[in-house]
Amino acid sequence: MQADVQTLKRAVLVAADRTALNGLIENIELEPAQDEWGSDFLRVKLRMKHLDGIDDLELVNLKRAIQDDVGDIDERFPSVRFSDAG
Repeated sequence: MQADVQTLKRAVLVAADRTALNGLIENIELEPAQDEWGSDFLRVKLRMKHLDGIDDLELVNLKRAIQDDVGDIDERFPSVRFSDAG
């Protein structure tokens, strides 16, 4: 099964709402990609309102939540990766 970009964005927002980062996301960009071995993943770029008080565990929990939700609706993306901070 495959989902369109808007459905994937909604899944990312729903996943974020279940974490401590609820309400901090301003913008989401999604980009289907492949790693150097040809495995598919979904690159997620999040623009946050601020990063004050956000620790690594909260980001790990967000990544897991997004990966679980996206994997449930789109079999193309068994993993999710965050882009490097810009």
